[in-house]
Amino acid sequence: GDYMLHLLLRGDGDLKLKRLCMPRNHLRGSQTGFNVCTSLTNFLAANPRLIELHLVGNNLDDNDACLIANALRSNTKLSHLDIKGNRDIGDDGTAALQRALCDECSLNSVADSNHSCSVNSDFHMTVNNVALTNSEAREVNRAEKLYSLISVRNKTMSNVQHFGGIAINLLPRILEAVHKYSRLTEENDLHVKALSIVYEIMCRWGKVS
Repeated sequence: GDYMLHLLLRGDGDLKLKRLCMPRNHLRGSQTGFNVCTSLTNFLAANPRLIELHLVGNNLDDNDACLIANALRSNTKLSHLDIKGNRDIGDDGTAALQRALCDECSLNSVADSNHSCSVNSDFHMTVNNVALTNSEAREVNRAEKLYSLISVRNKTMSNVQHFGGIAINLLPRILEAVHKYSRLTEENDLHVKALSIVYEIMCRWGKVS
C-alpha cells in the first residue's frame, strides 16, 4: 500500500510511469508513518515523465494542495491532475494551486507559472474569468494568461506603471510581444484589442499626444 508507493516514488529516476491512478487511497489518513503526499510531491517536483496523476477522494487538505502547488512550479511534463472529491481542500489550497498555474503578481511571475497542467477539481479555477490551461500547447496557455493580465490592466491604463524601469529601447520588443500574444489567444469579450494596448503603452511613454 502506502509503504510500497513511498518506496516506488523514492526511486533513483528510473521510474517510467506516465499515468498514475490512486483514487480513494486516503493518503492523508495513512497510518504507516510515512508522509506519502510529501513523497509524491517531491517526485512531481523532480519533473518525472508522469503525464497524468489521479488523486480523487484521498482526503487531501489545504496543506497537501500547497505541497502539490509548489511541485507544479517546477514541473513541465504533467498535463492532467485530477483532485476531485477532496473536500478538505479549501480557499487556501485552491489559491495556492491557482497561483502555481497563474501568479499575477507581475508579468514575469505569470510567465514563470505552470502552463502545462490542467487541474480537474471541485472548485472553479479561473483568472480574470479565463479558464486556466485550456490548450495542450504550453506557449498558447502562457500567451492566454499574459494577454488576460495585460487586457485587465489596459482597462485602467496601468500597464506601463507595472513595467518598472524598463528601458525605452525595449519598447519595440514589448509591442511585438503584445501582437504575438494577441495572435495566439482566442478572441473573447474579456480581451481588449491589441491596438488599444499598443496605444496605451505608447501614450503612457509619451509617444502619442
